[in-house]
Amino acid sequence: MVLQFREIELEDARKILDWRLSPRIASQMITEISDDIHAQKQWIVNSYSKPDFYHWIIQTDNIDIGYCSFAEYDSANKITECGFYIGEVEHSVLAIPALAMLYNFLFTALAVNEIHISVFEGNRVSRLHEASGYTRIPSQDERIVKHGEEINLLKYVLTKEAFLNRSRTIVIPKAPVPLEKWNGCPWRDRK
Repeated sequence: MVLQFREIELEDARKILDWRLSPRIASQMITEISDDIHAQKQWIVNSYSKPDFYHWIIQTDNIDIGYCSFAEYDSANKITECGFYIGEVEHSVLAIPALAMLYNFLFTALAVNEIHISVFEGNRVSRLHEASGYTRIPSQDERIVKHGEEINLLKYVLTKEAFLNRSRTIVIPKAPVPLEKWNGCPWRDRK
């Protein structure tokens, strides 16, 4: 079984939208979206030129299984936020290795210093993030309203140092993470 990342194509719009609308994933997303394929396609097109956001499809043996992204990239402080889900539930066991490969890329290739995430209270994925080395930052927690209901949004941070220290005890396969379509890439013009 080989995990890899590929850049999102316009043809992925329906698949990603279906994943985002599935109750399992939609219930844990901060943003609420509608079943609007035109808006989804425009979101993909716009992503190629943003300097602080990019995303990929996660694959195993060339089968699309999930989605990952980084957003709000602060190039001065080397801090970003990360988004992630496995869209195909039968491949959920691949979440930990896929995340480790993504983190390895962000910390080594992009020289990120910190990755921040937000997780709804009660989401079982919190344990996965804590196992990856994330530390909770209760002082940054928020209460948001989703579907008319207040929900606690827990904040976590993973530092480069914590990840690299933890990753010394396990082998993390390196996967190429392509950036060819990313016109907003801050590193594009560097030689």
